[in-house]
Amino acid sequence: MVSHKKVDHVDKTSIFRLPSPKTTKSYVKLQAATPAMTAMTACLRAKTAFTGNGSSHFLSYAVGSMDNAFLFAYNGNGVIYSLVFNAIKDTSVSKVHDGAWHHWCFSWNNRGGKWTVYKDGMPAAAGTGFQADKTIPANGVWIVGQDQDTVGGGFDATQAYVGDITSINVWNTDNVNVAAVANCGDNFGGNVISWYDVSKEIHEVSTYREDLCKLK
Repeated sequence: MVSHKKVDHVDKTSIFRLPSPKTTKSYVKLQAATPAMTAMTACLRAKTAFTGNGSSHFLSYAVGSMDNAFLFAYNGNGVIYSLVFNAIKDTSVSKVHDGAWHHWCFSWNNRGGKWTVYKDGMPAAAGTGFQADKTIPANGVWIVGQDQDTVGGGFDATQAYVGDITSINVWNTDNVNVAAVANCGDNFGGNVISWYDVSKEIHEVSTYREDLCKLK
């Protein structure tokens, strides 16, 4: 286990493993300077077989005025959902916890409230009218594996993520070639969070190495 240690660079074969049983002690804080966002795309690779009560949060973003500025998660039935500016968008995208690696993205634009969930590079659900004209506030805190009820904390063990996760990238636009990123193009890197460059503060999360691109 590694705790309270900053890792400045993680290569493409480095993967975080958040342990079972669920706990508030395991998470990764990403040190990213975040602008106010009227559009965004958040992508990651995850592998989990966890089932049970409660939700599981891949990624959360909180600011002083709003703990649910952005959330990317799945519920106890393995169905993806997200929150933007404190409002939830349920989807029909499921089978998150099938024990296999998947590449997930959520994109949103406040012009018309357009949103899309991508699975393995392909659109899996989409719509409009979600949080149109809203702006995700700047200068917040990004946490991998937990839902923040206060900025940088306030975790609830029933909402923790259990499983493997890597390649988290965030852009402040919904104009991203998700298919290319999903096809081992993670070196593109987000302009808000670039997985290989962002400083990571790791709390009771183990790491291992595996080149996922060689599995394709």
